Formats: sequence, C-alpha cells, structure tokens
Amino acid sequence: MGYSNTDESKACNDLKRASEQINQKWTLYLFFCVMTVTLASFQFGYNISVMNSPTDILKKFISEESFLFQDMNKSSEGNSSKYTESTVENIWTLINSLFVVGGMIGAFMSKYILDTLGRKGGILFHYIFSLSGSVLVAVSFYSSFPNLLIISRFLFGVQGGMSCSLIPTYLSEISPASLRGQTGVAHQLCLTIGILVAQILGFKEILGNQYLWHILLAMPLVPAVAGSLSLTFLFPETPKALLLTNSDPIAARKALQLLRKRVNVDLDMDEIQKEAKNSNQSQSVVSFGKLLTSAKLRWSLITSLVLQIAQQLCGINAVFFYSESIFRNSGIEDDYIQYAVLSTGVVNFITTVICVMIIDRLGRKPLLVFPMSVIIINFILLTTFLQFQSPDEVEIPFLNIILVIIDKIEV
Repeated sequence: MGYSNTDESKACNDLKRASEQINQKWTLYLFFCVMTVTLASFQFGYNISVMNSPTDILKKFISEESFLFQDMNKSSEGNSSKYTESTVENIWTLINSLFVVGGMIGAFMSKYILDTLGRKGGILFHYIFSLSGSVLVAVSFYSSFPNLLIISRFLFGVQGGMSCSLIPTYLSEISPASLRGQTGVAHQLCLTIGILVAQILGFKEILGNQYLWHILLAMPLVPAVAGSLSLTFLFPETPKALLLTNSDPIAARKALQLLRKRVNVDLDMDEIQKEAKNSNQSQSVVSFGKLLTSAKLRWSLITSLVLQIAQQLCGINAVFFYSESIFRNSGIEDDYIQYAVLSTGVVNFITTVICVMIIDRLGRKPLLVFPMSVIIINFILLTTFLQFQSPDEVEIPFLNIILVIIDKIEV
C-alpha cells in the first residue's frame, strides 16, 4: 500500500504536537540554571537602588574624607577640609551619572562579548565588573578614599548594561520554545527583586548606617561569586551556541539532555537548526543610512525611538536614585523615609508580577498607552505639590508619596 500525503501530513502534525508536549515541561536542572543566570539580573536591580537609602551617609563620607579634588570649593570654616554643599551635590550627581554611563558602555559591548566569548563565557566575564566594584567599595571605606566609590559605580553600571543583553540571550537559548516567555520574564522579575532587597537591607537598623554601608554597597560580591562558580562547574554553554557557533553537536546534545532531562533530544536539535535557518533567511543587512531614509522602516524606527525615549523620561530613574531626597523635600520625617522608599520597591515588584499575568490578555499597546497618560497627569500634580507646599502642611507629603507610588505602578 502507498503512503498518502494525508497520512504523511498527519504524522508530521502528530510529531509536532508530541514535541510541543515534551518541550512544555520544566525540569529541575533548567529551573536552577535560570535562577543561577538571573543572579546577574538581581545584581543589576540591587545596584540601581542601593545608593538611595544611605544617601546622607555617603554624602558625609564624600565631604569629610580625603578626596582627589581636595583644593576645590572647600568650606572657609577654619582649617576644615569639608566641601561646600554644592560641590558634594555635584559629586553625588556624578556618582549616579557614572552608573548610567557604565550601563550604556556595557550595553554596547555586549554584542562583541557574545560573539567573542560566547554566552556562558560572556556572563562569566561580566562578573569581573561586579567583583571589582565590590572590592573597590570595601577599599574605599577602609582607606577613606571616596574616589574608589566613584569608580565602583561605573563598574557596576557596566555589569548592569551587559546583563541586559547577555542574560536574556542565554535564557532564550537554553529554553524550549514554549517556555521562552516564562524564562524571559525571569530577568525582569529578578531585577525587581534586587531593587526590593537593596531597599530592605538599606534600613538603618540593618546595613544602611555609617558603620555598615560598605557591606551594603559591596553585597553584589556574594551573588557574583555564587553565580560565577555555579555557572562554571554546574551549567553548560547554550545548546544553540555549541551547535551553531562552536560546531560541536556532541556537546550540544549533552547540554540538551541535561536541560530537558531526557536522552532523545533529536527534535530539539532539529528545532535549533530550523530556527537558525529561518533566522538567516529573514535577516538582511541594513545600513545606518538606509535605516534613517527608508520609508518602509520609518514608522518602525519612530515607534522604537518614541518607546525608548518615553521609558527614559517616565521618571523611573529619578525614583530609583533620588526617592530618598524627593520624600525628604516633601516634608516626610527622617524616621519614615526608609519606609516610603521601601513602599516603592514593593509596588514595583507586585506590578511586575501582575503585568506578567495580564500582558497576553490585554495586549502590549493598551499597557503602554494608558500608563503613559497617567504618568503625564501624575508628574503635573507631583511638580505642583512640591512647588507650592508649605512646611506646616501635613497632607501634601503623603500625597507626594502616593503620586510617586502611582508613578511606579504605571512604569
């Protein structure tokens, strides 16, 4: 008897369904691999928020200890080596800005790192910046040399910028197609957890005081060491990189067998090769000039730019870096500021979890347009309250807290 096209098509569909059913399963090894890799995401989030709570302590450290620019803008009070308030503020702004500059450089470097060192090697390499930054923080404290604190923030920024590309790439390549959405969310979720943990440890009663702030700032050393050792000895390079970049199908098969917890991974190997083939067919090289002048690409370019600009201007960085100052200027008592800061981290974490649950149901566009509209109104009200509040008013400070929390929800 002949084998009809209908039978062949049915067999292919059955094979595809069987593959999907296999790929939908999480394995313990895959879970721990995801958790290990996202320790880098945790560090990024931690470093975003960690400088917020001990702001006054760090400014005091900068103004009172020896510094590279000792002859600049010193106070005229006797022989004191203290800086003027404006100089300290400028240095503090520089420290926060260097974190962002480092992140930008790290993001630009990540493509080269991925191509040169691979996924696993790139992640291990980027841990060097966390380890170096943590060591510099400790040396800065014990040597009373704030210059090293500035350099450490730049190094932490480089690590964060690299992680934004290295971690999602690794996660997508170790995960089956049906789980990539879930593993992809792990990066953002661990980032928000890092922000929250930094705010908790930043309490004055824990590490956010003049005796322990260096431990608070150097804490990324712990997940960096744990992550690098675990990734080195327990988890492989991504199967896709092993198969396509290293041309090592044997190693790729072994990695897939560990990640999928089964011996037969032929379907997974075929899936990687088909995805690579489809990707190569769909990709075409577009020059920078053509990107700017092509009518076909214009709206895509404008949409991408508007979304990125909106993300940078939504106020999230101001909240992460300066919410302590915002709440203080709003009239919140010093004893309650750390709790107000913590509330922003809790809200940020909860809304991230909720967003993961509703994004496929409501769609991307509504979840972009509505929050942006609320943020515009929120900023107008927050600026108005900060500008016109009087020292004797009690209601305005709490309204400012609510507005900052609303901003975190919408972001």
